[in-house]
Amino acid sequence: MGEEREYLIVLDLLYRIVEANAGSQLEDQRLLEAESLARKFFFHCASSLYLARGTVIGDLPSMKVNFVDAASVNVLARAAVESYLTFHYIFGSSISEQERDLRLYSWRLCGLKERQAFPYSIPEAQQVLAGDQK
Repeated sequence: MGEEREYLIVLDLLYRIVEANAGSQLEDQRLLEAESLARKFFFHCASSLYLARGTVIGDLPSMKVNFVDAASVNVLARAAVESYLTFHYIFGSSISEQERDLRLYSWRLCGLKERQAFPYSIPEAQQVLAGDQK
């Protein structure tokens, strides 16, 4: 079996896992966060495959362009690994519920703190930042 075929099989399994709760209302905030991280991981993995297959721009006026953007594939692969590691650290480890909550809330807080440092000029974004500070 080829490497791409194996990747597609694993990607298909990941997609089915991510979509297992589609249509149901999740009330547990931790499950919502876990689902969001798993979906993010799937998107990064799927986009990496898509870009690795090559980009074709056939409607340029002077020529057809066909290339593989290896740098973007690497960026997406790194982002996928980061999503996976974050998911595992927060949700996959054998830890107590208290430790899991601490890790989840710490991760959220870090994200909120990072956003505060970004100089948004759009009024809507500034309102979100003000809400984040609460």
